[in-house]
Amino acid sequence: MLINNILYHHSLGIQPFGSTTGTTPLEFNGDGEPQEEKWWIRHMEKIFRMADCNEEEKVIFATNQFRGAAEDWWETAKCRMVTSGKEMNWENFKQVMLEKYLSVSYKVRKEQEFLQLKQGSMSMTEFTKKFEELSHYSAHNEYADESIN
Repeated sequence: MLINNILYHHSLGIQPFGSTTGTTPLEFNGDGEPQEEKWWIRHMEKIFRMADCNEEEKVIFATNQFRGAAEDWWETAKCRMVTSGKEMNWENFKQVMLEKYLSVSYKVRKEQEFLQLKQGSMSMTEFTKKFEELSHYSAHNEYADESIN
């Protein structure tokens, strides 16, 4: 499987796709800004689109990138998932991870920022980019990521 090949090469310090493709797995320690968690998840999903792996393997691969506090948190979260009978798949993992790393107050603040967004002096390109970034936090967006609403 491609995912095993990626893990093997990554453990040896080899970038199997090269550094220019943006598909080298990134480590995650949970110390960054809340937006970094969403970016990290998107990055992992980019890798998964190229890999032939099932939902459980996605979780194993992603959590293999955890370091420090994130790794400690995952050991506890994984036990809670197993104990509660929650299926170990990518969607459930994302939900648990975003509940931990995207606080309710952060999501509310970003939704308010979205609802009050005005173009002002921004170019149309800048405004569109900001709109698309913030729209993920709006409960009114039918395409919003359900795990953050």
